[in-house]
Amino acid sequence: MSEAKSWYLVSYDIRDPKRWRKGYKVLRGYGTRLQYSVFRCRLSVRKLEELRWELEKVLDAEDSLMFVPLCTACVARMVMRNRKDVWVVDDTPAKIV
Repeated sequence: MSEAKSWYLVSYDIRDPKRWRKGYKVLRGYGTRLQYSVFRCRLSVRKLEELRWELEKVLDAEDSLMFVPLCTACVARMVMRNRKDVWVVDDTPAKIV
């Protein structure tokens, strides 16, 4: 059985271009870029901690990082304009009756 996953918005402000590229490459492996420094990621608790650990190795004291957890109701009410992306609300397999 797979671990439960939740959506997170990840936003960062990395001041040094070299560190920014490293942070971008890390995040690219976990989610989809929505804007210049905003990603959306569907993560289990284990993957969230793994991502935080990897980013902490890249970040410096002057940089900032924010994870915003989104509940199912928030994702269901999400409005996106001019994007074809879909936010999965619930990926629980349907029961076969």
